[in-house]
Amino acid sequence: MRYRTPSPRFGSHRLARTALDRADSPSLDHWTGSPTRLPADRSRAATVVMGRVVSRCAPPPPLSRRRMIDHRCPDLFLPKDARPKTRPDDVDDAAPEPDDQLRRTAYHEAGHAVIALLMGRGVQRVSVEPDATRLGKCEFAKGNFRRPKDPIEADGLVLLAGLAAEGRLTGEYAWDGAASDLRSARRLTRQRAGSERQAERLERRWLDKVEHLLADDDHWRAVEAIADELLVHRTISGRAARHHFERFVGAD
Repeated sequence: MRYRTPSPRFGSHRLARTALDRADSPSLDHWTGSPTRLPADRSRAATVVMGRVVSRCAPPPPLSRRRMIDHRCPDLFLPKDARPKTRPDDVDDAAPEPDDQLRRTAYHEAGHAVIALLMGRGVQRVSVEPDATRLGKCEFAKGNFRRPKDPIEADGLVLLAGLAAEGRLTGEYAWDGAASDLRSARRLTRQRAGSERQAERLERRWLDKVEHLLADDDHWRAVEAIADELLVHRTISGRAARHHFERFVGAD
């Protein structure tokens, strides 16, 4: 907040009167900053005192643009070879840490993408840009580039992959965040199971299988690479996702 500078008018008149009445007044030296000898003429003496007081009370002149830059960035106008060197650690320390929820979402969507590619499904786009209902999404291309042996199970594994990848990252399942995936997976298990209890067991078996797939070092490195890319760009193409997948898993 910028405060107003008080006007010296009242103080200068009072000081001038005091100085004229008491030539040895210590307040005069305090305000003028140096021992002061007043002229014999009373009017000229008042002018001297007021001028000294005003100069002491006036705010400092504003800095020029160059001086302001020099004040804030003292190394900016130095020759390049004279500037202090920036270490990589300084840059890393200055980079902001991604939000915890954003990181979890990135791993969730990366898990969907990696398991989908393992199952032979094409990925069109992966994003951690939130909308009204979702924090992120993994969009799949139409058709498969390699048909899985069991299409229903493959779809179920892809649906549960986000929950499993996020759980592997944090050490706990985010059931609420994966509610939509779980409902879709339950619909698939009911097509195979004769009862609700059998559907639950099949769902657990699928989740165990996904966890086993993600425990593979190469598969998990692919998840990490895609998640890191999402944290930087927020949205990546299916081609970029497959590129990172093939870096660690290989191309079929």
